Amino acid sequence: MSLLALMMAVMVATEQITYGWVLLFATLYGAANAFDMPTRQAFTVELAGKERYPGAIALNSFSANVARLIGPAIAGLTIARLGMAWAFAVNGMSFFPMLVFLFFVPKGTVAGDAKGNWKKQLLDGLAYVKAHPEILSAIVLVFWVGTFAINFQTFIPAYAKLVLGLNAEGYGGIMSAMGAGALIGAIGQALAKKFSPRRIDYGVWLLVVSYLILSLPLNPYLVALVMGFAGLGMVLVLVGTNTLIQSAVPNALRGRVMSIYSLALFGSGPPGSYLTGHLMDWLGGRQAAATMALLALAGWAGVKLWFRKR
Repeated sequence: MSLLALMMAVMVATEQITYGWVLLFATLYGAANAFDMPTRQAFTVELAGKERYPGAIALNSFSANVARLIGPAIAGLTIARLGMAWAFAVNGMSFFPMLVFLFFVPKGTVAGDAKGNWKKQLLDGLAYVKAHPEILSAIVLVFWVGTFAINFQTFIPAYAKLVLGLNAEGYGGIMSAMGAGALIGAIGQALAKKFSPRRIDYGVWLLVVSYLILSLPLNPYLVALVMGFAGLGMVLVLVGTNTLIQSAVPNALRGRVMSIYSLALFGSGPPGSYLTGHLMDWLGGRQAAATMALLALAGWAGVKLWFRKR
């Protein structure tokens, strides 16, 4: 991921970048995330120990949302003052501390048959998810809500430019407001003494209401405030589903199940980006926001009904 960002910086600086290159780099970045995300999720709770699962997962989200809060603000200012190439260069260098940490961190032991046949590992993970409705419903919900209500990387820049007419700094401000809301949610989850699955429902409702409000004519400051609540809703959904799954799954299957969870979360990005872009073109920013809210709500209701039947 560091190399991809640095290569983007070079190509932007030398004016060699094209839309095709952007698609290729995005694809490679997604492939890198496929290795990083499930491993990091499983390794975090293994380092913390089972009694600290909820706090560890919430603190993991806390660190991610500190970056979500600070990163867009730095990127927006860097793009405005120094140019796009420097934004990618700073992003590429930001991975170096993590690489140093991974060099020194203690390595855990291999659980179960993690060195066995990869096809059997995959089938075992899928079978476990299929046999446990609470885990399957959480994964399906993450995919659906991720497609229609947590696709901020496409929705916010399009909304900021097409509806509000903002530049890169304005976009960075809205992203930072969303990150602030997510940060508050992560701190609250980390300090909570007991985990409640109901927080997932609260998170979905916060997202739905936020998108519905964005269908109204608002000034940029109110949009930033609403996106703060959307960020809070996002954290409630993601930390809630993550905690629910990791608290239930046995150690030997954690990496496999978290790979499926990560596939649902990141797999929602491509269809979500495609649909968001088309909805923006067809309906306009405000109507697209309302449509996405209703689709997210319908998916949440469907998952709840299916789970109750099971």
